Amino acid sequence: MSQPITAELRRRFEAWDSLVSMSIDEPWSRGMLPVAVQCRLGSLPRERWALWDTGAAWSVIGPDVARFVHDDLGPEGARVRMSTRFGLKSGFLRSLRITFPAKHGPDVGLDATFLVVEEAWEGPIVLGVHGLMERLRFGFDPGGAATAGPLLAIASLVV
Repeated sequence: MSQPITAELRRRFEAWDSLVSMSIDEPWSRGMLPVAVQCRLGSLPRERWALWDTGAAWSVIGPDVARFVHDDLGPEGARVRMSTRFGLKSGFLRSLRITFPAKHGPDVGLDATFLVVEEAWEGPIVLGVHGLMERLRFGFDPGGAATAGPLLAIASLVV
C-alpha cells in the first residue's frame, strides 16, 4: 500500500512522482542482486525482486517465470540472441505489463518488452534498458539514516 509523499520527501524529491523500494545487495538464491527493485509481472498477485541492470540490453525472464505469466505475454516479436553472464541465450521479444508498487505516490505500470529465454535461465528476473528503462525517467537515492532506505525515484513515463 502506497503512502503519501511527506513534506520532507517532497522537498528532497520535488521532481519525482513515485518512490519505489529498492534494495542494495539483495540476497538471491545464487548470490546477490547489486541493485534490486520490487515489481509485479502481468497479473501475478505477488511482487518479486528483480535485478535493475542498466548494462542489460533487454529485460529477461526465463521459461519458469514465462509459464506463470503465459496468458499476459504479448505475441512473439523478433527472435534475439543475447550474450549474458550465463552465456549466449536465445528467445523472442514479448510485451509484458510490469508494475512497480510505489512506497510513496502512485504505482508505476507500463507495458515493457522482455526477452523470454527459451532454454534454462539461471539468472534472476532482469530489468534492462530497451523496452523498459528507456520508457522511464528515473533516479536513485541510496538512502541513509533520514530515509526509509534506498529508493528508485520515477518521474514519469516517456511516451
